[in-house]
Amino acid sequence: QVLPAISKIKWDLKEVRSQHSEYVDTLIKLFLEFKTRLDQLASVVPVESDVRTSVWSLAFRSAAYLFVEGFSTAKKCTNEGRALMQLDYRQFVLKMETMSDIRPIPFQDFVTTYVKAFYIPESELEGWVEGHPEYSGSQLTALVNAVSYSNNKARQKLNNIVNDLQNKI
Repeated sequence: QVLPAISKIKWDLKEVRSQHSEYVDTLIKLFLEFKTRLDQLASVVPVESDVRTSVWSLAFRSAAYLFVEGFSTAKKCTNEGRALMQLDYRQFVLKMETMSDIRPIPFQDFVTTYVKAFYIPESELEGWVEGHPEYSGSQLTALVNAVSYSNNKARQKLNNIVNDLQNKI
């Protein structure tokens, strides 16, 4: 239910928003349910602190992938849209630090690096794409296509690089 909500966001904004998107609240509610169930389990069966931290870490990893996958559905993205992506993720992180008592929340770099890639100049994007195999081919392709360059040749070249990288895997 969260990924479709992220996919519906228009990231080609003309003004910076000061309020995060609604899907963030939905995701936070899901994590609150997760915490409640984990607490209920811990009241019945002892859950060691390191196990609890590992479970939270896996949940945060899933959330990080969810954010990147959602952001990769952006067809067009302005600087204001990127600012909203950052605001949305930051709001999630702040709530999760309070809810889980884990600081820093793991896997933040996975999301922030992807969002920051939207700011990379065309001349540097090729090296960035080649240097980030942690992202899927569809995520890299979406990034290349969402960054609005005037040169279609450059976009095609970058898409070919993504395809070549995926064929090597």
